[in-house]
Amino acid sequence: MCVGEKCLGYLQPNKNSSNHRIRYSSIVHRLLHLVVEFKFNYSRNFKRNGGLLIETCFFYSMSNKKKEVGMSEDRISSERKPLLSARQVGVAAAFGGVALALVLAGITIPIPGTPVVTDPREIFTTIGASLTGPVGGIVIGILAGIAEPGIPLASLLAHIIGGIYSGYVYKNFAWKSKDNRVSYLAKWAAQVLGYYFIVVVPLFVVGLMMFYPDPEFGGFFGFLVVLEPGAAPEAIITTVVTTIIMAALPERYRRPLW
Repeated sequence: MCVGEKCLGYLQPNKNSSNHRIRYSSIVHRLLHLVVEFKFNYSRNFKRNGGLLIETCFFYSMSNKKKEVGMSEDRISSERKPLLSARQVGVAAAFGGVALALVLAGITIPIPGTPVVTDPREIFTTIGASLTGPVGGIVIGILAGIAEPGIPLASLLAHIIGGIYSGYVYKNFAWKSKDNRVSYLAKWAAQVLGYYFIVVVPLFVVGLMMFYPDPEFGGFFGFLVVLEPGAAPEAIITTVVTTIIMAALPERYRRPLW
């Protein structure tokens, strides 16, 4: 228990008590100010950094979802899209069937002064493969070359690769100039000439030397020099006829089907 002046003195007023009260009040006020400032800075930093973090995570998750949706859509479209549509099959069968019928009918024109015999099937192979694309070109190439008398393997090699060439080059070369008729027809003519002198005739020589070797053929370039001049008249006729046909056809019938 408190006894005497010591205890009472603790409770009694002191001349320095007002100074102590002011000091304590300033300390409390300072502490409250620090607490408020800390809470304000913490809240502001959290909103800035935390909000940025949340926003980054949100956009990252959304971008991943878009990628997943795009991949799933591409996967679904690739699964649903057939290798050949019904229209491609019909056009390829029609053009390839005409080419096969011409070979089976034996409709040929010998080129004077050369060992080359020409026929009009390339008119149908070039147009049909260009419209149906590389896969349709394979179908047309098989039908155009499978009945070649005596050398079917060489003809198949040349016409299958030629069909792929026509299908791919037409869409990515001539068709890109469809709005300019002169440029479109010039590119078409260049495509047909390339079909002959870059693809079909050289591959025909390769096929002959691979599957039907004969010492009379000589070397590759020697035999190629013999065949290409003989193929030139057919190449020119085919180029002229097909260019006239493509110029006369409406755009919807010249549009690639793939």
